[in-house]
Amino acid sequence: MITGSRPQPITVLLDKQAHHYAQLFASEQLNPEKGKQVYLNTLAVYAVHCYCQWLSIPHSLQQGDCWQPQLRAIFNVADLVLPQIGKLECRPLFPDDQGFFIPPEASSDRLGYIAVQFRETLDQVELLGFINSTDIGDVLQAIPLTQLQPLDHLMDTLDRHQISVNLRQWFQDNFSPEWQPPSLILALAGPTLRSAPVAQSEFEPSISRAKVIHWEKTELNLILGVKIREQSAQEVDICLQIYPNQQLLHLPSQLQVTVFDQAGTAALQAKTGDADNWIQLEFTCHPPEKFSLTLTLGENTMTELFNI
Repeated sequence: MITGSRPQPITVLLDKQAHHYAQLFASEQLNPEKGKQVYLNTLAVYAVHCYCQWLSIPHSLQQGDCWQPQLRAIFNVADLVLPQIGKLECRPLFPDDQGFFIPPEASSDRLGYIAVQFRETLDQVELLGFINSTDIGDVLQAIPLTQLQPLDHLMDTLDRHQISVNLRQWFQDNFSPEWQPPSLILALAGPTLRSAPVAQSEFEPSISRAKVIHWEKTELNLILGVKIREQSAQEVDICLQIYPNQQLLHLPSQLQVTVFDQAGTAALQAKTGDADNWIQLEFTCHPPEKFSLTLTLGENTMTELFNI
């Protein structure tokens, strides 16, 4: 985490289209206070949308929860969807604010947060900086602006998330070096894991590969196994399996495993108990779909991207 002086802000002008959306969405609300919240959230998201346009970052303005009438009426959300990657939360700030809170509904399933500070006239905003979701501790506490990182760090985060595994190539026996036969990976893990039960799947015959995940933030090494089976040109079955590595008998308790679809929506989710030595998720993809697997343990998150 970078702390200290604040990064150089980026100014974004708000055009008539931005205020058109904000006014339209605010007019749907039941009271002026909620209307103001929706107005500012909409402008904040639109400003980040403009920034993403400048940098040619693929994004979808209309897929976020804040663009859905029922969801913005209930929740305090200002999310911008980056397809196949995840969501950015665009938090609005008033001119004198020295920090910002993250609403509970925006505290998960986010790549990170961009602070968007308004001026009195609402004709322009300043993008103050970015903070990765993995760098946030207690979300109940205000995030000081001094903890913000330059927006360049957003690009670094996106680069890490955009390294995708092309599963279609596996059907041509084309594997990158880190993906090895599961028997080889499990044999290297030591006697504890070799004696543990192996997760079963109905995906037979299938193509299987596994890799070791070096999770630096938790000092854990886990094993990710992937099985794929082609039902037809339009359907491919996917089985994802997580195992402990090294001398661990069990996976860490409360490890959350989530599969996100290409719109960034959580499609499947599972969490380990106190003595689980593997966890498995199965689903079907329709080529050329993309999906991601996110592992969350406490405040630490890591993501693997796939396309089929």
